[in-house]
Amino acid sequence: MEKEFINYSEALALKELGFDEPCIRGWDKNGKIWYHPDSDIVLDNLTFSQAFRWFKEKYKLMSCITPCSDGEYIFTLYDLNKCDLEVFVEDIEIMESEDSYEFFEDAELEGLKKLIEIVKNK
Repeated sequence: MEKEFINYSEALALKELGFDEPCIRGWDKNGKIWYHPDSDIVLDNLTFSQAFRWFKEKYKLMSCITPCSDGEYIFTLYDLNKCDLEVFVEDIEIMESEDSYEFFEDAELEGLKKLIEIVKNK
């Protein structure tokens, strides 16, 4: 189940962007993971699902992971702020990953990192 959770550096970046929602576990000041409730937790350890949902709800940005014909994966980012009934999916696309990734989880992590970068640069 570990692959469901984002790593420390992305969790810290999300906290700096304002993520403050309930999580089932987190890190203490020594980097040890504890399950809530625990008063020693200094940084929540959210899941990828929570992170992507937060970007969609707070910034209207979405990431989609797509399999390629060669068995690898890419991510595509979308700006739902541009979305209305008359706009095609191609018109709301922000970017598609330049690289493909052997594993779904790698594409997922890179898509998350790019969303963090986009919001930090706004």
